[in-house]
Amino acid sequence: MNAITDLIENLRNNLISALAIFLIVVIVIGYLAFSMTSILPQWQMRSELLPQVAAAELQVTQAAQSSSTNIDTLRAQIESAPTRLVETASSFLVADAKEAQILDNLYQYAEKNGVTVAGLQVQSTPSTTEGELYSTRQFRVDIAGPLPQLLTFLADVRETQLPGFVLTNVTINQQTPTDVLAMDVFLYTSSYVDAALAPTLAAPVESEAAAPEATPTPEAQPEAVVNGRYEVRRGDTLLSVSLQHNVSMSALKSANGLTDNTIFPGQELVIP
Repeated sequence: MNAITDLIENLRNNLISALAIFLIVVIVIGYLAFSMTSILPQWQMRSELLPQVAAAELQVTQAAQSSSTNIDTLRAQIESAPTRLVETASSFLVADAKEAQILDNLYQYAEKNGVTVAGLQVQSTPSTTEGELYSTRQFRVDIAGPLPQLLTFLADVRETQLPGFVLTNVTINQQTPTDVLAMDVFLYTSSYVDAALAPTLAAPVESEAAAPEATPTPEAQPEAVVNGRYEVRRGDTLLSVSLQHNVSMSALKSANGLTDNTIFPGQELVIP
């Protein structure tokens, strides 16, 4: 009887130990299964994503650097825009202040070649649109004189070297008692032109036997006002005319419908 009791007691103790071992084994197997199904795949996925994350960070860094570079480039372009505008205008246009001088030069070329400026008419006036980069003015010029002198006059017009000076519709009409050279002059002018950057006229070719220098003559005095009108003479400016006749420049411009301060020899101004 005691032996059976001892056997039962041993089995009970061993069963408890076996159950404890079994529970430990089940827990270990469950932990391993959880690790294989959850932790390990996540770890593998993380390992695979790390290079992609690093590449994405590199792209973001490069994009930020590129954006910074683009902003700096844009800022530099904006800051240099006025300079580039002046450089471009100076390469293709004529300064507003040169318009009167160019027209006056036509009279000088005519006088030099023994021909006469028979007519100089404004065909179009420049637009006054605010912010306009350039303006265009068209003149119809008639030169009277013998045919050889007219051709020499045309060859002497060195302003054709300027990009903003264009001669068109050049015709020669053989008439009695003198021939007439007719041409249209287009002046493309801008206030943005820098005289230091603008193209310069080539020096005229001197003949082998240079003519003796002419003795300079005093500039003729401006004519008096006739019937409320004054004919502009060489060397006149809108300011000088206004001072001579004791009127303001604004009143003089308003009375003559002028949009700027440009006047030219032969033009008639109404003196208010």
